[in-house]
Order: sequence, then structure tokens, then C-alpha cells
Amino acid sequence: YISKRHIFEELLVEDYKNVELDFDKIDKLTESKNRRLKQHQKEGVKFLYTNRKCIIADEMGLGKTTTTIAAALMRDYQRVLIIVPASLKTRWKKEIELFIDPNEITIINGSEWGEIKRFTIINYDILQNFYTIPEEPMFKNEEVRDVNGNVIKTYRVPVLVKNKSTGQLVQKTQK
Repeated sequence: YISKRHIFEELLVEDYKNVELDFDKIDKLTESKNRRLKQHQKEGVKFLYTNRKCIIADEMGLGKTTTTIAAALMRDYQRVLIIVPASLKTRWKKEIELFIDPNEITIINGSEWGEIKRFTIINYDILQNFYTIPEEPMFKNEEVRDVNGNVIKTYRVPVLVKNKSTGQLVQKTQK
């Protein structure tokens, strides 16, 4: 659960174009595979490195996966959770293996989380096996007014809704 306060914080923390990063460290990890970061990927790494929240919206094939992995390594994150469609889990694993030892990567399948490693890859549809979003009952305030319209008392009452399957009134909840 993420509160609205965290979602609506300032997006750009600082200008990423002024950040100096040593990309040789990343390029050395992949030089034996003849892979180096392209200039637009370096810009993406700087953007991810500098900002707390962002979306990489490059077109397909431009290396968003590589950019994201490189940014996580540049930040030296020790735990990275990657949530993708099931069809992309092995693709992400192969990309990460270009940079680090395969023993630092785990792919989650089914209902067993397995060993926690530096990079953990899971697909959207099995997330519910490991986490449920907490819900709380909803209430509303009702006021009792005198003949002049002044509020005498305020009561906190539950918000009721009709259960679709039983037709009975139940208390509404919110995530």
C-alpha cells in the first residue's frame, strides 16, 4: 500500500543531465559479450538514478530492460523486485545475467517464494499468492441539526452496500 502523499511528491528531484556517472563500471560487466550501453540508455540510467519515480517509455527494442538493470546496479541496490508478465520473466533473467552472476537471480513461480536474492523476478498474476492489499471499513459522518440548521451532534456511521451474491447489506471497505 502506498499513500497518496508518496505518489504526489515532487517527481523531479534534480536535473539528471548534470549528473556525472562512471559508465565504464557497467560497460566492463558486459564487454566480454560485446554489449555496451548506447547513449540514449546512458541518459535513461541517469534519469532513473536521479529521480525517485519515473517511467521509461522508449519504443520496443531500444533497451528499457538493460537501462533499468544498469540503473539498479549503478545505485548498488541489494534487493530489486521485478514484476512483469509471465512471458517476460526468462527474458529479464537473460538480460540480468549479462551483468551479474546467475546465482544472484531468482524467478518466482507458483506459490513458493523461494530464496531471496539480489534480483527477484515475478509475474503479475501470481503476486496475489504473496500479498493482499489491506482493506479497512468505510464510515461517513452524519449530522443532527436543530430547527435553525445548526449542527447539534455528528455521528460516525458505517457505509453500507448490497452484497451482490446474497443481496444483504454489508459494510463497504476501501483499500
